[in-house]
Amino acid sequence: MSSRYERKFCFNVSQLNLVEACLRSFDILEAYPQRSVFSIYYESQNFISFHDSNAGIGDRLKRRIRWYNDKIDNLIFEKKIKNNELGYKINNFNQIPKSNNIETKVYYHGKYKYKIPIPKVWDICYVPVVAVLYDRKYFNIFEKDIRFTIDKNISYSRVVNYSKYSTVNYLLSQNSCVLEVKYDSKLETLPNNIMKKISLLTGARYSRHSKFCNAIEERW
Repeated sequence: MSSRYERKFCFNVSQLNLVEACLRSFDILEAYPQRSVFSIYYESQNFISFHDSNAGIGDRLKRRIRWYNDKIDNLIFEKKIKNNELGYKINNFNQIPKSNNIETKVYYHGKYKYKIPIPKVWDICYVPVVAVLYDRKYFNIFEKDIRFTIDKNISYSRVVNYSKYSTVNYLLSQNSCVLEVKYDSKLETLPNNIMKKISLLTGARYSRHSKFCNAIEERW
């Protein structure tokens, strides 16, 4: 399983068109249609993953369930593993028993959308605590396998857990967007040069931006 770098830059939504124009000026073209990305994150009672991420601990792990464009029949169980600046993902944990599921009702600004079954507990002591939703655009330098994404309309929710069900109510959080570049650990010079130029042209600033941490800080 290959590791990759993930560099993030934050900018105001007012700069969105400029950032996209900068990408296209480097022949970085849109690769796929925009998607809405839904995630529910799991955490321990002591918020171990949150504290590790905020402290910049080299080896850390996040557990989440992800789905796209309201396609709730295709839930992805994912562990995101970081080793210092490098990261990779492991998907589809079929060993989670269905008997452990709890019905989760999903809302957006108070309007009911649907319900999904998710594990009440994951890896003995991790429970669902926050949810994140955003719209993502995808750009690629195909011959180099360098991927750029732009996230906007970022929304957060606390997961409220009851005995027989849980609820998620996504609320739009901020006017900021996130530009992320992902590339193989063997590459370094080209994506860094591109990001430096985009940062100079648009004012986008490098950040350890974590939607998971932001969601906990805002909703807990």
